[in-house]
Amino acid sequence: MSADTTIAIAGTGRIPFVKFIPVLFLATLCVAFEAANRNFITASNLQNIILASSILLIVASASTFVILLGCVDLSVGAVVSLAGLLTAMAVPVFGTSVLLLATLVGLVVGLINGALHVGLRIPSFLVTLGTMTALGGVALLLNNGAPVPILDKNFVALASGTLFPGIPNIGLWAFACYAALVVVDRRSLFGRHVLAIGGGERVAKLIGIPVARRKIEAFALSGAAAGFAGALLVARLETAAVAMGDGINLQTIATIVIGGTFITGGVGSVARTLTGVLAVVVLANGLDILAVHPYYQTIIKSLMVLIAVVIMSERNVGILK
Repeated sequence: MSADTTIAIAGTGRIPFVKFIPVLFLATLCVAFEAANRNFITASNLQNIILASSILLIVASASTFVILLGCVDLSVGAVVSLAGLLTAMAVPVFGTSVLLLATLVGLVVGLINGALHVGLRIPSFLVTLGTMTALGGVALLLNNGAPVPILDKNFVALASGTLFPGIPNIGLWAFACYAALVVVDRRSLFGRHVLAIGGGERVAKLIGIPVARRKIEAFALSGAAAGFAGALLVARLETAAVAMGDGINLQTIATIVIGGTFITGGVGSVARTLTGVLAVVVLANGLDILAVHPYYQTIIKSLMVLIAVVIMSERNVGILK
């Protein structure tokens, strides 16, 4: 049995009802917030949602491949911060082409993560936790923890400009990255291999899938996307700060799981991640509009993630099929 014919059965996860739960949840949030406050579905608020979801969508879309493997990348937030700081410092020299530099920085970090995980057989959680801490220290050393302003208006326009009226450019970048990664997930051999590995690494090895290489590639893709997102984030904020990537790593995992990808790997897709991103952002946006106290917001968001993990566990999916 060849690898190409066998991997088709891995990770398909025929779960016709469960895969629609995130969409139903998102729709319920939109209806509830609009009923509670008529300022929710407005042109200006939809623009706010696009701005708030763009960076998260780029990072989460790429990190979905890591989760599908049954691994985790906790370093994406630190990569966003480090790449953003380097971007701000290099913009006066390289201009808008600094986007490539930021992407390269993330790519290198991702390759290191993948190589350490595969080569030394260290759990991905520990590897990326270590690189997250190390990158945080490097970011602090770059400019002694001080913010770096962006003065290049052409670079700022990459994120804050509007090629199409009402749609920030950063939203266009995010959707382009998302669409490209959906194609990679659905149409490429890499995407099929990732699903197969997450569905059963031992079986994947037996049928000839290059497991080690695919894992390194997935971490490299996750890192590159985080670096690219870091550059866009500083373009949007017009400044770079050490802590600007804080919280992105956990938000990324939350959105992927809420979107319907199993935290244990093997079931899910990049396409589902968009729903998870929108659910998280819409919830935060709606709670802000309703003036819910930040402490209560934290509790509500945490409970949402916990419920999503429980619902999307393999045991409960078997019940909901």
